[in-house]
Amino acid sequence: MLINGTFQCGPAPKFPENTTSCCPVNGLWSSWSGYGRNDNDTLWLRSRKCVSEEAGCACFGNSAETKEDCPCRAMVDITKVAIGTGSYGVYPTQYTINETSCEYYGTLVLSTNPVKGNYPCNYGCFGDLCYNYTSIIRYEVPNNPGVASELRVSDCSSSDGNLVSFMCDLNALYWKLMYNGQYVNGWAQMNLSPA
Repeated sequence: MLINGTFQCGPAPKFPENTTSCCPVNGLWSSWSGYGRNDNDTLWLRSRKCVSEEAGCACFGNSAETKEDCPCRAMVDITKVAIGTGSYGVYPTQYTINETSCEYYGTLVLSTNPVKGNYPCNYGCFGDLCYNYTSIIRYEVPNNPGVASELRVSDCSSSDGNLVSFMCDLNALYWKLMYNGQYVNGWAQMNLSPA
């Protein structure tokens, strides 16, 4: 029934102390907001609202959650997915995360060194001349686990230090690949066979 402009369970009992409440267990919460920085810029914070309170049904639980570190899901190891059935290998994933800005930077190997078995780039030999082109990463997306997508990321050079970049989506809590905007579960840089 509608009482004073709000929906109520009815009919209203004569002796409320002897009846079971018609409120939902733990109340009714809104969805969580996306994360943002708190006023002191020291923590990540998200909140939700008790939407059943106006109808006299209290909520139980926390209306806010905080995290010190970036709240995005951790990247998963996709080595087996990245290699697949091909003759590729992968480099150990090296990265840094800026916990304040929620940015993730993966360090790429860019220089070929046959002695160390490093062939990070498209590699081709014509006679006595060998050429490097671009480095390649493979990554897995949340809606297609177990399948690797491929992306040519960075021009190769004689020195290392280039990065592949991701930004945390503070609502979905997935890392977003900055090159194409796709959500990513995990990634790996390919070590390409010269043969």
